[in-house]
Amino acid sequence: MTFIDYRSTLESTVDDHLAFVSDADVSADPIKGVRAQLDEGELSVAVVGEINRGKSTFLNALMGEEVFPSRTMVCTAGVTVLDHGEEPRAEVIYKDDTTEEIDLSGTEPAQALKEVVSRSNKDVQDIQVTRVWYPNPFTGNGLVLVDTPGVNDPDHWREEITYSYLAEADAVIMLLDPMQPLSASETEFLDSKILDRSISNLIFVVNKIDDVPRADREDALERVEEILSEHVPNPTVYPVAAKPALEAKQTGDEDKLKGTGMPEFEKGLMDFLAKGRGGLLLRTKVQKGLDHLAHIQDTVQQRRAALDAEKGEVEKRLSDAREQLDRLSRKRDSLEDELEKQQSQIERNLKQVARGRSDYLNNSLKPAVAGESDAQALQDRALRFQRDSIAAFRGATEDAFDKLLDEYDATSVELAGEVRDVLSDLSREASNRAQSMRVEREERRPDQSDLEERKTGAAVGASAGAAAGAAVAGELAAIGTIGAGILTGGLGLVVGAGAAALLSNSGGEDEQQSGTQYVNTEEMVNNEQAVKALDGFIDRLVSSAGPVSKGIVESAKDAVLGPIDQSIQDQRRLLRQIQEDLRQTEQDQQSTRDDLRNQEEEVEALQARYSDLMAEIEEMAAR
Repeated sequence: MTFIDYRSTLESTVDDHLAFVSDADVSADPIKGVRAQLDEGELSVAVVGEINRGKSTFLNALMGEEVFPSRTMVCTAGVTVLDHGEEPRAEVIYKDDTTEEIDLSGTEPAQALKEVVSRSNKDVQDIQVTRVWYPNPFTGNGLVLVDTPGVNDPDHWREEITYSYLAEADAVIMLLDPMQPLSASETEFLDSKILDRSISNLIFVVNKIDDVPRADREDALERVEEILSEHVPNPTVYPVAAKPALEAKQTGDEDKLKGTGMPEFEKGLMDFLAKGRGGLLLRTKVQKGLDHLAHIQDTVQQRRAALDAEKGEVEKRLSDAREQLDRLSRKRDSLEDELEKQQSQIERNLKQVARGRSDYLNNSLKPAVAGESDAQALQDRALRFQRDSIAAFRGATEDAFDKLLDEYDATSVELAGEVRDVLSDLSREASNRAQSMRVEREERRPDQSDLEERKTGAAVGASAGAAAGAAVAGELAAIGTIGAGILTGGLGLVVGAGAAALLSNSGGEDEQQSGTQYVNTEEMVNNEQAVKALDGFIDRLVSSAGPVSKGIVESAKDAVLGPIDQSIQDQRRLLRQIQEDLRQTEQDQQSTRDDLRNQEEEVEALQARYSDLMAEIEEMAAR
């Protein structure tokens, strides 16, 4: 089985799980969340390469139809992000935060998009991101495809947009030409933009392999691998003929497709993702399903135990349980107060990082910028400074969030466990009377999948997070257009969509109206303007510490308090169910026992399916 097969099996199991809980009078929210995540793009695959390397054709070959417009008319827009959607549509996000909807339902999508993102559009220079939703089997597997400007693109600002997406991509595919691998611009891009961040995620595709005579292909590939080995140890290389692959998919010619190298590449990509974050996300979803079923099993056993126990004793237990839940709710509120007190320290730490970058700017960079006579070198210095500053700031946000989880996660697990055990005596007593109902309880500790799932921020996709940053950049009086994409992309992965949403309201009214931008070529008219722009950039970075720290704390609260809140809600629901069971007549109670016994059997069957799938996914990831 492949990654796609495992994902498909998980979808089927989750659907059956949802169908079961809809009839079982059990909260379905946790498993509904899993199903919603399966419908979203969670893994980001970015494609880079020089203009005329055939990127658009390659992407269309993955899709099986022409969705991405050809870049032969050197397109001057930013990146194009494609996600799965039941209805074809697109949205253009401009640098001033305005958006434009594009209807793709009545025309060829590639043609409709070409009219927007090519030079024929007078506003194309102002486009930041084009987001596309389109029904297709490839991105329907939880992937988001990112088409980036050419690495030899003449406009420097788009290169920085590309970098922001590469920094968060789960896989970076670099297209090469078999006859001219690694031109000067590709070598520079590979060494300075990819290898310092994305080498572990890098896959090379030698496109247009059909242009090479079949007898010479092996030698051509050996030459490509030899050249790449000077920069990348043990490079992963796939030869592909994208244009014939697209034609084969469009006509349904499976024999022709087999000779294009595309099936081998797609399988290799899926296996690569499965061994990385893709496998982790699958495992965390399976674990969520198992955890939810364990809760249902506890509920069933406790209700059956209550029906078998003496009514007066059960009534007393219910009263005591309500008092315990009230006490534990107060402990939960105290924990929330503790988390909120951390915000001021996190804000101070973030400001300290920003001021450290300010010190570097004042003491080292400004003299160099003031004396720089070459315009391109001036732009490079400024852009590199901002990129490194945002990376440092983002690293501090990640550290702050991780620290909160490390400090409070064990408390969260312990308190949620106390809530779940409020009525545990009932099931333990039942266990002593009927071995078929025996439950072995183990102390629950947060395992690595728990922590990684929380640190993944509700499994927000990397490029989706970065695009969210670009989308709110006009309102973000913090860092600016490209900087927001980089920073919020990181937050999308680390602290979830909640932080990104909070960031969108960070700026004051005057700041929002000013439409502050990341320093770009328009602000590099001379040395004095460059210094002024960098000072403004640092000021905005410092001012962002407040809203970002709030976003970190709010997201940590979701991660730490969410399981407790769910447990309290579940237990209060269980108390009501038991109370209702006790009010039934003896005949109705026997009918309830029968229903609960059937539910337990269904739970066990679903548990077996999840467990088998978990074992297979772990085996696949270990290969």
